[in-house]
Amino acid sequence: MVKKMSSNESNTNTNNKLTAHTEKMSHSDKERVTNEDASTEALQAKIRTLEHELNTVKKEFKDFSYIVSHDLNAPLRHIDFFTKRIFNQKNTDSPKDNNEDKDIVINAVDKAKHLLSLVHAFSRLATQENDIKREPIDLQVLVQDVFNNVIEEKKMLGVTFNPVGLPEFMGDKGLIKTLFKHVLDNALTYVLPDTPPNININTDIKNNVLTILISDNGIGIEEKHVDAIFVLLRRAVLAKDYAGDGVGLTMARKIAHLHGGDLALQSSKPYNKDVKGYHGSVFLLTLPVYEKSM
Repeated sequence: MVKKMSSNESNTNTNNKLTAHTEKMSHSDKERVTNEDASTEALQAKIRTLEHELNTVKKEFKDFSYIVSHDLNAPLRHIDFFTKRIFNQKNTDSPKDNNEDKDIVINAVDKAKHLLSLVHAFSRLATQENDIKREPIDLQVLVQDVFNNVIEEKKMLGVTFNPVGLPEFMGDKGLIKTLFKHVLDNALTYVLPDTPPNININTDIKNNVLTILISDNGIGIEEKHVDAIFVLLRRAVLAKDYAGDGVGLTMARKIAHLHGGDLALQSSKPYNKDVKGYHGSVFLLTLPVYEKSM
């Protein structure tokens, strides 16, 4: 015999079902709101990334504009001026003067061609973002090989080099090799006379980020020149004092950016002959760590 449910019991069951349904809907709504919040945060992060990339492109375009209007224009002005002078020379002018003017024009042409080749090399590098090939790299071996090649090219002796704890890294081997070549070449170019160069490299990995500190005991960089060292064709020293093109660190930073990292000047103390103590620079290289399977 089926027991008939009382009115109170029926109301209680109905209320329980409604409560359960309401709680279920409430939980679903919370999940939906949470998902919407996560989507909004992801979108905002993407927007911030795109804004950063846009600002980077704007800055690079501004730098290129300066190069075209200033650096490339200088040798062209020489070519224009001295070519006109050669064509307007009179018979009374000495052959020595004629030859000197021709030499100036030839040197200006060579300078312009060299600057164009540097700009072309950098512009090609800037378009390689989608061509990065990640492969296992033994950084300890690679950096030591790069150092050996640089000191051989410079014919330097008595250099102290201490690369400590460089791990295996997933990256484009050719580009990473170029990055360290420029950084080490910079450290071994701006050295003090009668002071044996000393380069130290220390590493750390936290939160899937590889941090590499490269320190030297060179001439250091004055604060007013800090921003210039990463701008294409800009230099912090006079050409008559130290050879260079103002390209190396710019290329090195771009390669770090292509790998999702960065290269920055962490600290620097310019050399002062009247002050004893440490002088030199410390560069901070950061690179994201990728798994081999990636």
